[in-house]
Amino acid sequence: MSDVFRSYAEVEEIGSGSEAAATVEDAMEKGRLLFQADDGCQTCHKRDGSGQIGPDIRGKSKASIVAAMESRRDMVNWQSDRQLTSEEISYISQWLTAQR
Repeated sequence: MSDVFRSYAEVEEIGSGSEAAATVEDAMEKGRLLFQADDGCQTCHKRDGSGQIGPDIRGKSKASIVAAMESRRDMVNWQSDRQLTSEEISYISQWLTAQR
């Protein structure tokens, strides 16, 4: 899947939970789509994670990414009605750590 979605809601439409991430590749792709959505993480961290408004997150461990995402509920993209689930945070962190 190489689609780029404009919003989290569009990514959500491709499925959720174990249906959307039946394989590691599916989880990685969903993580990429969530990160790179127009209203996704890339808004503050740039498409490559190098930082802009938010910090540079390249090279961070999966555990540190998950911890930051779970404790930083003040991030702009979480101030909307669409909240990331723990599963989606895992997908994003898995994809990010594979980008090294």
